Amino acid sequence: MTQLSQQQKITTTVVLLVCLSGLMIGLSGLATAQTADYSPHNPYKGMTVTASDGAIQDGEFYDLRVVDSFHDRTVSSHSFVEELEADGSEVVIETDSLEPDAYYFISGPGLSSPTDLTQEQTFELREQTLDVQFGDDEDQNSSDTSSDAQEVGSDSAHYYGTITIDGEPAASNTTIEAEIEGKAHRSITVETTGVYGNESVPEDQLIVDGPAGNETLTVSFYITPPDADRIAADQSVTWEPGTAEQLNLTADETATSEDDRNDVIDDEPNETTVDANQTTDEDVTDDDTTDTAPGFGVFIGIVSLFVIALLGRHDRN
Repeated sequence: MTQLSQQQKITTTVVLLVCLSGLMIGLSGLATAQTADYSPHNPYKGMTVTASDGAIQDGEFYDLRVVDSFHDRTVSSHSFVEELEADGSEVVIETDSLEPDAYYFISGPGLSSPTDLTQEQTFELREQTLDVQFGDDEDQNSSDTSSDAQEVGSDSAHYYGTITIDGEPAASNTTIEAEIEGKAHRSITVETTGVYGNESVPEDQLIVDGPAGNETLTVSFYITPPDADRIAADQSVTWEPGTAEQLNLTADETATSEDDRNDVIDDEPNETTVDANQTTDEDVTDDDTTDTAPGFGVFIGIVSLFVIALLGRHDRN
């Protein structure tokens, strides 16, 4: 085999360096695709939300943004809400002043472009309805001890019973939420493993206040185990005022819950005038990081390897 000339050695070295550089660019493009995790993922207004990720940089400022619209469950337009400073690898979000029934996320150094986010990579802020109904003194002091009439208001329904997840008793601190037409009405926390509510104490049961006019509507139940995602219970009931019902709840932790809800943001594009703070797919904001396409680096690497092969064939000839 003919020895490579000095010029050929230099050319080969340069091509190898280009090849390695292209592969590194591709890998760096993959590494920059980072999104924050939000806890809790479906908070009520007034709760504190923590956004965390290893890519969040301590002391850097991040934008809290609200989703204006989704397209195919991907963020298509969004608006600026406020600027927040990172503490370590976390950003703390106070929701007291935020609008409920909307989806939010943070963007900034180290995190993916907002228009690359899916609905699951944002968090939904919900509003909890706590319309407590109290009877008069005579009703509260009633000596009636029947399970269906123990101080149960005529405009509310009470639920209690067992709760299992994947066939196992639910752990303490598991949260059970009752919803009517996608609106939260009341929640309760499991204190004793596998049991919620108290059969003999109505005020300790899951109380669901009814809508105006006492329409016949369906009550759905959602379960959030400690350190786990929110899931839908297998059971639902028709809301009946003035009843105390034993309802044993079961759920499958692998089943999808939030994706099956119908209260997603309208996919129709936003036709209102875009203000100074609003961005769309075509806008470029200073605080958004640019993701390098990993395919470009891989392409450079492949081309470089092809050139090396041609040089080697030429030397052999």
